[in-house]
Amino acid sequence: MRVVAVKTVVCEVLPEHGSSGSMETVKDLKLGVELTSSTCGRQRPYSVSDDIKYTSCDELKKTKKPEIVSKSNSPYASAVDIAKKKDIFNRVWIDFQWLNKLTVFDPHPKISPADVLNGI
Repeated sequence: MRVVAVKTVVCEVLPEHGSSGSMETVKDLKLGVELTSSTCGRQRPYSVSDDIKYTSCDELKKTKKPEIVSKSNSPYASAVDIAKKKDIFNRVWIDFQWLNKLTVFDPHPKISPADVLNGI
């Protein structure tokens, strides 16, 4: 199992935990993902036109806030692409299909949100 450290996770605290449904920030939460292979994977970037490259750079600069996107030194890498929407906005998306194929399917999650909140 590979343990992934999450820098900051914002979760809604349940009323039975004394916060009456307010938003609180949880720091240094560790999540685990079980993979079928121990080798790290990288996906080559998609070949796109120059105007799509500039659009994707602009879209990524908009999300370059520490709480949304941050630099990573992970051995895993996935391709980033732009999906043109019917309206005027574009959507930046990351292709995790190859990583989903390596992930062991767990039909019954082991940890409930209440268990996570009790461990804080």
